[in-house]
Amino acid sequence: MLERTLVALAIIVLVLLARYGIRRLQRRAQQQVWNPALVASLRALGLQDGPAVVAFSTPECAQCQLLQKPALNELQALLPGVQILQVDATEHPEVATSFSVITVPTTVVLDRQQRPMATNNGYAPAARLYQQLDRVMPAPEKQALVLQN
Repeated sequence: MLERTLVALAIIVLVLLARYGIRRLQRRAQQQVWNPALVASLRALGLQDGPAVVAFSTPECAQCQLLQKPALNELQALLPGVQILQVDATEHPEVATSFSVITVPTTVVLDRQQRPMATNNGYAPAARLYQQLDRVMPAPEKQALVLQN
């Protein structure tokens, strides 16, 4: 009985440490200090001014194609003024590393100054991305984006 309790306790501690590590990586990505090389890389990939979602994927990622891509299309329909930038993590490892991408799909929500405000490791539904963009876009701006459609 004591052995089972110790094993269960050890598993709980490992899970908590893993969660702490992932959150620490996410916080580091969100506190990313922008350097000229990263800004130039994002601009070269087509990033423009304003709020954006950077979606990291690979050609072999089934979850990216079957789940994340339709969610991004749905988000684009809801907020046509928000830029969605697709980045192949294997072709641009320096950009993926800068955002601490550890799995694909990964989406990063950027504010108007292209600072990371939220990172989603794994599939992120359109509703979650919309909520995250809701924090970085003032209400009048969102209304103007919806009215443009």
